[in-house]
Amino acid sequence: MCQQLFDESRRDAQHAIDLAPRLATAYYAYGYTLYTAFLDFRGAQQAYAKAAELEPDEPGGMAIRAKFDAVMGHGAEALAVESRCPAAVAQHLYQQALNYCADAPAPVKEESLAIAFKALNRPDDAREQLDEFMKRYGDSGAYQYGEIYAQWGEKNLALQ
Repeated sequence: MCQQLFDESRRDAQHAIDLAPRLATAYYAYGYTLYTAFLDFRGAQQAYAKAAELEPDEPGGMAIRAKFDAVMGHGAEALAVESRCPAAVAQHLYQQALNYCADAPAPVKEESLAIAFKALNRPDDAREQLDEFMKRYGDSGAYQYGEIYAQWGEKNLALQ
């Protein structure tokens, strides 16, 4: 079932590119699908590069690129993108994450809420989400715990 959804997501993103080849968000969607569903890092990088060429200052895309660069070990590139993303835009993105989470599946919701609440200066809510996530998934969620701690700026906990 998941593979079917992944394939559908890739087809839909490619269709969006076919319909609107100058639409940066279509390339971001395609790159994100390649990166997260197919682990096609080279394809994702190419899609992100095309999106950045089309619309270099699109806030959502900047956030996606910064995270991708950081995950890929390109710290300087991630910081360069992130430094151009004003705090107000970042706050807006975190607020969007809260809105998105209302209907998201539990693992995505809990991880995203933990990150968003911390960024929105709601540390008690953030901790509650992380505790709930850890209780539900135990050791199988270790990768996501690392992502949360990294987003919180708690490097030592992220690397445990």
